[in-house]
Amino acid sequence: MKRNRFQENGPGSGPNSRHGQGGSRPGTHRNAGYRSKKEDKPLPERLHAPYNFVPLSSWIFEPPQSDRISTNFPFSDGISGTLSYTLTNHTPLLVGGEQKKAPDGERGEVHFFKGPDGEPAIPGTSIKGMIRNVIEIASFGKMRLVDDQWLSIRDLTPPAKTIYRDHFSQGTKPLCRAGYLRAVQKGDAFLWELTPCKFKRVNHNELISYADRQNLDVDYPDRIKKKQFAWEKYDRWGDNLEVDFKINPPIQGRRSKSVTPPEETVSLGKGKEYDTSGRLVFTGQPADNDRPKRKYLEFVFYEPGPTKTVPDRVIASFLSIHEDSKDWKKLWSKQLTKEPGIPVFYLVDSHDDRHITAMGLAMMFRLSYRFSIGETVDHTNPAHRLSAPLDLAESMFGNINERDESLGLRGRVSFSMMRHESKPDMDAPLTTILNGPKPSYFPSYVAQGEVDDRGRLPGREAARYMTYMDSESEIRGWKRYPARNRIGTLEIDHGVGDGDNTKVENQLFPMKPHARFRGNVRFHNLRPFELGALVWAMTWGGRNNLRHGLGMGKPYGLGQVSLHLDEEDRSGLVSNRLDGTVPDLESCVARFTELMNAAYQEAVRFTDRAKTEHRWEDSEQLVQLLAMADPESARKRCLDYLALPHHYQLRAPNDQQPWRHTLPPYAAFDGTRDKDIFSRNDPDGWKRNRDTYLEEQRRIQERSVDPQELKRKFEADIDAAEDPNAVVKTWLENIENYNPDGELVIVQVAKLFYERQGKWGRKVSKNLKPRINLIKSILRKHGALES
Repeated sequence: MKRNRFQENGPGSGPNSRHGQGGSRPGTHRNAGYRSKKEDKPLPERLHAPYNFVPLSSWIFEPPQSDRISTNFPFSDGISGTLSYTLTNHTPLLVGGEQKKAPDGERGEVHFFKGPDGEPAIPGTSIKGMIRNVIEIASFGKMRLVDDQWLSIRDLTPPAKTIYRDHFSQGTKPLCRAGYLRAVQKGDAFLWELTPCKFKRVNHNELISYADRQNLDVDYPDRIKKKQFAWEKYDRWGDNLEVDFKINPPIQGRRSKSVTPPEETVSLGKGKEYDTSGRLVFTGQPADNDRPKRKYLEFVFYEPGPTKTVPDRVIASFLSIHEDSKDWKKLWSKQLTKEPGIPVFYLVDSHDDRHITAMGLAMMFRLSYRFSIGETVDHTNPAHRLSAPLDLAESMFGNINERDESLGLRGRVSFSMMRHESKPDMDAPLTTILNGPKPSYFPSYVAQGEVDDRGRLPGREAARYMTYMDSESEIRGWKRYPARNRIGTLEIDHGVGDGDNTKVENQLFPMKPHARFRGNVRFHNLRPFELGALVWAMTWGGRNNLRHGLGMGKPYGLGQVSLHLDEEDRSGLVSNRLDGTVPDLESCVARFTELMNAAYQEAVRFTDRAKTEHRWEDSEQLVQLLAMADPESARKRCLDYLALPHHYQLRAPNDQQPWRHTLPPYAAFDGTRDKDIFSRNDPDGWKRNRDTYLEEQRRIQERSVDPQELKRKFEADIDAAEDPNAVVKTWLENIENYNPDGELVIVQVAKLFYERQGKWGRKVSKNLKPRINLIKSILRKHGALES
């Protein structure tokens, strides 16, 4: 399936699957109006889409004692138990299960998920992901689970000149260079080497004539003019790539405005005048070469030079962009380690031509942006992608430490599979094209600073977009699909030039509205404010009119659901308190909101740019999150996808439309924007922060010890010492050199030592008192003071 380059390539949960709500892009529906892509649509006043964003904050809330959470030590006020709840869908719902691949020329099918008994059900993991994302946003959590992909651009239109074309030419002088890329094994790793070489162009007609003159074993050489992939050209030409050639002299008196003038070509043949040897290099043919300005030239690489080492960053972006292409899968992935390597084109630093900055498989290749999606998150705050410290969602649902699995944390909340209360009533099928998220449309996905209420950038023609090329670029935030009371206008768009290709379509089989599912949420050792956060996220803090989004088709309003906690006996909740007192859920929710308000106000207090009092509930993040959960707020909004041409027209100023547009915020916000409250890290700053964190992680790893071995060593030091009190004092003074498990063991041994000396629980000397207080404070942090 081919898509217009100005369209965002898919409506998923970009930039990644955890960057908000996911979703497919449905098409026609039997009971909905079908809209053809060929209809003329008037240019809208503003850029619109079925999604919007909750801004990502530089401030990350760290819950109390987040560094002390452990499954081995219960909190003194911890609560465990089970809550039952009911889910109701207000629009058709499809939680994808079995997917049947499409036979030739037919549509595929996606059916509702089924439990072990064969009945429709909702997996607990689907509910868990939905609730976790709400908690991540509402509690100012980290955007850690980011698909750190490298986006790229190939745009020859005038508005993209500074972003794209200026990288490839300086006036009529081409800046692109050529070479062969090869992976060379060095020990247990691969080193990527580039062999630079010269290159010239060869005309399609010259290739066809050469194959005929030399009687080459080439299947239908004239087929080189037809639309095809590069691997198909190589397959047709086989072993006839090594050629001799002569460079054509320039045409006298001709001045070409092109960066690849026709006189810079070669003629192929045999004999004395064909005194240069090279190798044919083909690139893809995007369209048949039967009209002017179509691609009609290929390449000859010759005179290889000394090799260069390619930076890891350039290789990472190159592979990310190309490894899913057909040419890569069919051809280049098999040539990685073979001579002469993969023919590539590359750019170098304008100040140092030894430094390779970008690479691709064509002369005007897809140029990777300077920064990946993950790095634009780092521009807001690099702590978003670090494993420590924990945010509230991680402390409740667990996290994974990529560097050391033993440092990961198990979750304390789990959701059971939800069962349908009665026989399900299935709705009419929808026809759709399932796309993956690619947030390449920067007017929507990159924060653009100040805009007016229509999403227009100030300065009219002089305004410029912030893109992934800019060191100050930040992503818009958490992507979400606003709730609505009914399905929007459904359409199918195969893209430009593909016709009505049903092979890329799928039929979805959703469940009708007003179905009811029942399930349980089990939790262990949650503190009251954590239980309050869970209840707040499930019920939107008691706002019964708000909706969650679940399953497929959210861009068109499918999957609007609400959760209702059952008002049944909750005596099954158990408290860790000695008196067994369990606070009611309403007071737990109140503790969560009070904690967030206090933490938010304290965070704001430390910025000199804050001029007024700020509340968490009035923050930009909460205003946008709650507005997008309210179906009533969607009534007067256009939540359809833009027509393909409009993506370009709203991005490029012209006589009729002299503005550059971006996707405006979903809800009007009159308060102080997050960016004006919390400062962002400059590029050098976030690098320093990351280096500092990695150094701290290394130190933590170095001081990680076996608690039992540490206990034996401490006790042995005490037994062997002439002055045991001095030994205990020294160990306590150096306690900060150990991780939480180590420090707990040390204070337990020290407490036992002082108990045996009769110095615990009595009035102690002035010199000993600080040590006794230190022991008590650490035991209290671990909830082990009374044990």
